[in-house]
Amino acid sequence: MLETIANSGHDFPVHYVHGAENGRVHATISHVRDIAKDWKSFRTAIFYGNPHVRDERGIYFDHDGYITVD
Repeated sequence: MLETIANSGHDFPVHYVHGAENGRVHATISHVRDIAKDWKSFRTAIFYGNPHVRDERGIYFDHDGYITVD
């Protein structure tokens, strides 16, 4: 779905929210970051509940903890 929106040619804001335990089980992070790098109106909110020592904030995830309403 994300690729379809990215390839549509529209530049409306898109917010990608995703949660995973850590980078060891987050299979799509490289692909999502590749799509995001040239898309000005694309924002991510990637949460890792238990980041691995090699998971780098801002590279692999955006927030520690789990997705909440707040």
